[in-house]
Amino acid sequence: MDYLHKPVNPSVLRSKVSVFAELHRKEREVAVANRMLLAEVAERRRAEARLSELNASLDQRVTERTAELQESRARLLEANRRKDEFWPRWRTNCATRWRRCGMRCTS
Repeated sequence: MDYLHKPVNPSVLRSKVSVFAELHRKEREVAVANRMLLAEVAERRRAEARLSELNASLDQRVTERTAELQESRARLLEANRRKDEFWPRWRTNCATRWRRCGMRCTS
């Protein structure tokens, strides 16, 4: 609050009015800036929450995919083991059959 002394000096009155008008404009600018900052904070919080959701989803997908890959690897290892067991016997059987066939064909 400010006081005016009587008699009123017009230049002092104009100066005081311009100071109060400037203060009022500044208060409005600060209020607008404050609303904009609050909106930005709210937007960043929403983005952060969405990012947290996406990270959780990604973690879940990585866990699932890792389990799938481990199962697939186990199946491949088992298939490879079976192949390793089968191949020598198959080769021996084929060789024996060819020898027998050759013996029959030549006799």
